[in-house]
Formats: sequence, structure tokens, C-alpha cells
Amino acid sequence: MLLHAVPLLILAGLYGCLSILLGFSLLRERRASGLGLGMWLLFTVVAAIAALLAALALAGHDTLADEPSWLVLVGAAAVAVPGVIVLVKGDRALLVSARRRVREAEEIASERGREADAISRLSTVLAGAQTGEEAAASLFDEVEALLGPDALLLARVDEDVRTANGLAARGVDEEWWREVALDLDEDTGAIVSVVRDRSALAIYDAVTATDVNRTLADAVGAKSAAFVPLLSEGDVVGVLVAATTASPIPLASPIQGLMPKCASRTTTV
Repeated sequence: MLLHAVPLLILAGLYGCLSILLGFSLLRERRASGLGLGMWLLFTVVAAIAALLAALALAGHDTLADEPSWLVLVGAAAVAVPGVIVLVKGDRALLVSARRRVREAEEIASERGREADAISRLSTVLAGAQTGEEAAASLFDEVEALLGPDALLLARVDEDVRTANGLAARGVDEEWWREVALDLDEDTGAIVSVVRDRSALAIYDAVTATDVNRTLADAVGAKSAAFVPLLSEGDVVGVLVAATTASPIPLASPIQGLMPKCASRTTTV
């Protein structure tokens, strides 16, 4: 019966298209999710059954001949709704990449765990440091392992006399850095800003940024930089600078979120 065959052919075409599209997506993904494979199999089976029933109806062997045409039409429309939703909303990518998304979430969680471990180790080491140099070396070791920056600098801050002086450096000339002195009231730049604001600052493009001390940035050769105030009992006692010199990369995370947690332990800086 033609009235039965038409909605079944449309249903077969819909799920056939979805099966083909999802199949290509699965092939590109190579490591598809079980959900994606299951949905591809479901689409294929629905398309095959609908096509078979439509072919039988056209050949005069309609298995649904005893059913009213309106019921076949309504049933086909109901079965088509999920397929139309997937086709219109483009949820095929979600089905295909479900495993990848889970894997990415696991990797992020693992990275957060490594960062937390590094902060825990850093807090323990800094608590036992006897001198500013020891604290700086321990700080550099942990931050270097965590982020892998090209240059690390530590400035000692005295808010009473309103100065910041170079204390220790790695990846740049430490003797030069120890001669650097900043007036917190007269000078400008990121170090002065983080002392004033008591919050970390990350700069992706340090070459063109206007909120860095151009003399210091050029001397270091910084492409990207992050500045973290080190706090002790509410006072800023130092500023940690992590910079890249090869190419700009985002440094806002995890430094901004994690380093302030250990800053309160840097009483020896």
C-alpha cells in the first residue's frame, strides 16, 4: 500500500542519512565512544527495518496492511522525532566524542592533582627554609616543575619603605637582577601593580603590553609573563615573576589560581 510505503521510505531515508553521517564521523574519530557506536547501530537497524517494510508494501506484501494508514503515519512520525532532533541540533559530534571528552576531563583532573601535589610540596619546603635564597631556590624548583617557564625572578618587597628589589633569578643574569630597584610610588609596571592590588597578573603578550615595565621586560626578553604577590600576614613580602622568552603562552592558569595559596608560607623571602 502506497500510503504505508511513503512514510516508511521517509523514515528509512532519515535514519539512513544519520547512519552514514555518524559512520563517517566515527571513522574520522578512530577511537569512538561506545555510545557513538551504539547509536550508529541503532540508526542503521531502524533504517534497514523501515526500508524493508516499505519495499514489502510496494511489492504488494504489506505486513502492515491490517493497520490504518493514519496509525502507520503517526508511528513513523514518532520514530522519526529523535532522528530529526539529532540531525537538526548536530549532536552527532557529542555522540562520537563522548570518550574523548571523558578522557580530556580525566587529563584535566590529573593535571589539577599534580598541581596540588606541587603546591603541597612547596608549602612544606618553604616552611623549613632558613634564608631568602633557600626559599627562592625552592620556589623556583617547584614552579619550574609545574610550568616550565624560561625565566623566573623573585623581588623582595618592603612596603614600609615602598621599594621592591631584585633578590634571586633563574634563566636571566642574577647579578643584573639584584641591582634592580623599584620605587612602589614612582615606578610603574606589573610588579608595582600586583603589590598594590595584592592579586596575580598574567600577561599573554608582554612584547606589546602597556602594563609592564618596558625596561625590565626587554632586558628579560619576555614574551609572556605572570606576576604573583607573595603574602605574609597580609603584607606583600615579594613578587614572583615567571616568563617565557621563546614564544607567548598562557600563564594565567595554574599560577593565578594556585600560587597565592602557598604565598602565605613565604615568610623567609
